[in-house]
Amino acid sequence: MILDSSVFVALIQGKAADTEQIAAALTGDRSPVMSTANAAECLIVLTSRHGFTARTVFDHLRFEINRLPAP
Repeated sequence: MILDSSVFVALIQGKAADTEQIAAALTGDRSPVMSTANAAECLIVLTSRHGFTARTVFDHLRFEINRLPAP
């Protein structure tokens, strides 16, 4: 599965109606991938919305989802 920044934003904010479906799909995939550009975009969006705490949350999620590339 190829992930983009909207996946992480939806999971972290928890406001999307399909957050549970996204989480279930991620747990069912053994090798999701995300480009470095998308990871960087995700951090930019999350940091602007939630401050630097977003980096810690993003890193935790990245670790839980098979260690996606670091931006």
